[in-house]
Amino acid sequence: MAGGWLRLAGVHDSVLRTLQLVGLGTVITCRASLRGALTA
Repeated sequence: MAGGWLRLAGVHDSVLRTLQLVGLGTVITCRASLRGALTA
């Protein structure tokens, strides 16, 4: 495995809810700001 990460910043509530509904909310980290995503 090469490793890596995927984080989303500034996600709208509707997108966040969709990610949670399809089960990706536990796989993809979502943060309110770019700074928060980069330091997570």
